[in-house]
Amino acid sequence: MPQLPPPSGRPATMFPRPDPWEEQRQRDREHRAAKRRRRRRWLIPLSIVLVLGAAVAGLLILSPFGDDGSSSDSVVTSAAPSTTESVDTAPPPTVPPERLVEVSEVWLLDRGDGVFDWGLSVLVPSTGPTRSGVEVEVTLLDDRDEVVDTFVRTLDGVNSLVPSTAAGRLVDPDRAPTRLDFDITVGVPSDDLALDALLSTRAVRRDGDELTGRIRSSALDDITDISMVMVWRSDEAASADSGSGSGSGDEAVVAVVVYEIERIRPGVDAQFSIDLDEQRAPEGVPDAVLWSPSS
Repeated sequence: MPQLPPPSGRPATMFPRPDPWEEQRQRDREHRAAKRRRRRRWLIPLSIVLVLGAAVAGLLILSPFGDDGSSSDSVVTSAAPSTTESVDTAPPPTVPPERLVEVSEVWLLDRGDGVFDWGLSVLVPSTGPTRSGVEVEVTLLDDRDEVVDTFVRTLDGVNSLVPSTAAGRLVDPDRAPTRLDFDITVGVPSDDLALDALLSTRAVRRDGDELTGRIRSSALDDITDISMVMVWRSDEAASADSGSGSGSGDEAVVAVVVYEIERIRPGVDAQFSIDLDEQRAPEGVPDAVLWSPSS
């Protein structure tokens, strides 16, 4: 019988092939185990940090209540700021109004034809700042001290160099006013300019009963609702101290002409012409031109 050749190729095996699902489950178990190991790596240090932080916080909370006397020192130190604050927040001393705004001139004139001209001028003392929002309330009273009428004017730019004026006219009242009372609210410090610093008159001339001239404004915007108050004064009236005119200076106001102006534009001369026939003004041009809000 002939001899067979030696075997070749892969030998056959009788062991079963591994289950793929079991292999997948084994890999999942190994993955979860590795994940738990990684988590423990940072969880343990974090726990240590939290414990140390809690210990430090406990020491800080308990330290003011120690027995070494530090708690009493802390109480004294914390009480000091409250005492200082009460001193700093105390109200400032009250300043009398006459030290902030003072009256320089007052007049109440009866023209004899049912027209009454009233006015007053105010100044800031030489050491005081310019003030705005100065409210002047004027009350006209009759010979029984009963109120005839009340007027309010608000003045801006009141300074120590040139008086600011509140003036007006009362026509045909039911009762003739014989006295003027006033109340002044001093306003607030400001950098505003007075009307006298913004307005000026030019080429004022009188021809008979006609008074003419020009008004120029140096303001940046229009100026509206003002009165040009032309004033005549007399030395004799001041020395006689009569009731028809009054003033705080050496010359008393004896006549006033009030000219209402609706609007003055900047940089443009506004011409005016006033008929003095019924104004009962003395001869000549006015001694002074003042400016007042109309209302």
